[in-house]
Amino acid sequence: MKRLILIGDYVVEKAGARPVPDGAVVIENERVVKIISATLARNLYPDANFLGGPGNVVIPGLIDAHQHGRGVTSIQRGVADDQLERWLTRLRGLWPMDIYLTTAIAAARLLRSGVTTAMHHFASTGVVPFEEELRASLQAYHDVGIRVTFTLDFRDQNSYVYAPDHEFLERLPKVLARRFLEKLPPRNLPTPAEVFALLPQLRLDWPSARIRFALGPQGPEWSSDASLGMISDFSRAEALPVHTHVLETRLQRDASFRNHGMSAVTRLSKLGLLKADTSLAHMVWASDSDLATVKGAGAIIVHNPASNLRLKSGIAPVLLMLRNRIPVAIGMDSMSISGQSDFFQDLRLCQNLHFDDGGSISTDDIWRMVYEGGGQATFWGEEIGRLCGGAWGDAVIMRLSRDALVQPVDSRWHVLQRLLHEGGPGSIKAVVVGGQVVMEDGINKSIDEVSLVDKMLAYAANVKSEEIEERRAVVGQLEAAVEDFYRDWRPDGDTERRRGQATLHGRSSE
Repeated sequence: MKRLILIGDYVVEKAGARPVPDGAVVIENERVVKIISATLARNLYPDANFLGGPGNVVIPGLIDAHQHGRGVTSIQRGVADDQLERWLTRLRGLWPMDIYLTTAIAAARLLRSGVTTAMHHFASTGVVPFEEELRASLQAYHDVGIRVTFTLDFRDQNSYVYAPDHEFLERLPKVLARRFLEKLPPRNLPTPAEVFALLPQLRLDWPSARIRFALGPQGPEWSSDASLGMISDFSRAEALPVHTHVLETRLQRDASFRNHGMSAVTRLSKLGLLKADTSLAHMVWASDSDLATVKGAGAIIVHNPASNLRLKSGIAPVLLMLRNRIPVAIGMDSMSISGQSDFFQDLRLCQNLHFDDGGSISTDDIWRMVYEGGGQATFWGEEIGRLCGGAWGDAVIMRLSRDALVQPVDSRWHVLQRLLHEGGPGSIKAVVVGGQVVMEDGINKSIDEVSLVDKMLAYAANVKSEEIEERRAVVGQLEAAVEDFYRDWRPDGDTERRRGQATLHGRSSE
């Protein structure tokens, strides 16, 4: 029997629980058995593997409820932050990168930040064959040893703008339209039926208890009613959860009314995709009616505070969500505020971003969003985000600062308040996933991070820069055409809450 015991001055069992002083978490065969006193643990299990000790706090592993495995960031690859629609267009000119390497680096950086479970919303680049890209990403998570919910990608329309490709291309000079079709063609993804057929073999090839699958339409803008209906039917037949982007930008909100005569949330609901095992990333531009629909369906929202700011999408109405008892999780969207996948920085950002005359987000709110919301949004439920008996043995050992200028002088200071205030990759002593120590003292025990970085740099150095520059010239033309397409779009309601929000052209939302 493999037994690991984690020792700390305090052990945090779950969000909202009083930390256990001088505690020990007993993990056997990948799962938590119990929490007892450190003294009793040493007496009962003298031959166990002990980790931690005085000056440390043991907490459940953190949960990043929405990300894309971009370990080599878009800024590193030559595309700066901008409003989402511009940014998505510019991504077609990214400096190429090996999918396995960038995903493995992303997973390793998440572990370094204390994240033990991640929702990977797979978004095929269309550059390499779909299944090859999918398998490379899965292999990376398997090798690094992080727990992951991995979505299967779906997208079958609107390759350039939130309108049919032919409608966009027909507005352009024929020479330019031909150039886009030749150099930047629509991404050809498998049909839903073809992707569904991959699932049995994927489950056989990755039988790991750390990998689960979900269905991941990119968003209602990029999926036809027919595809979304097939996804809904398959989800229910196979008991597969669904994770998707919804209402990230004002243009996405407007597009749904223009193209379908209804809100994106209403459309998803009518097509059967809103249910208890559905998680919705962003929801920045959700109306009161949208939120009521989400609540009625029992779905969960994933807030991405840093990404929403960096891509100029806005500030999601998280206080309203929480006050209406809609469950909310937190994700980094592979765009943390520092670009370094520091989850603690994004948690602090989240706490300080949301306030009004009626109150703000408390420390307890943050930890409930991370743990309870994260467990629901990644579809692992109460098996993660807690150190209760029977839960997966996912934990983080964190060092409390010994700096007198950082330590609280108020003895009543809450441990979780202190960890939220002080925490970061530098304060993490060890990370455990399923009872296995995957990172200790900054060293990844599952994979050679130095080798990953060396291979990443070698891959980048071998790219033919002339071809990239040629491609980026065409991307620049596409960006101008996209800009022109949206030029006559205007907000069509819900402006009061977004007063002053910038549009794609820098105009006010009024």
